Amino acid sequence: MPQSQVNEVDVVKESVRHNEKSIDALRDDFKEFRKEVNSKFERVDSKLETINTTINTKFEAVNNRFIALYALIAFSILVPIAIAFYQDMH
Repeated sequence: MPQSQVNEVDVVKESVRHNEKSIDALRDDFKEFRKEVNSKFERVDSKLETINTTINTKFEAVNNRFIALYALIAFSILVPIAIAFYQDMH
């Protein structure tokens, strides 16, 4: 092989090695970036879960109050009816 071709092959080999190193560096950067993004999403997920739990707890408390109010209303309606019914029977 002529000397000029040998030099060109060496230049191409060196270029390939340099590109491979660059690719490896980019791959490492991407892995680090991916870890960082995943970590941030986990934190957002955790915060959303906390907010969701808080909202569910508050809705449950409101629902329990409505149930108690409904029971009180039902009791206040049914007791006079029962008293009237009992008085009519005696």
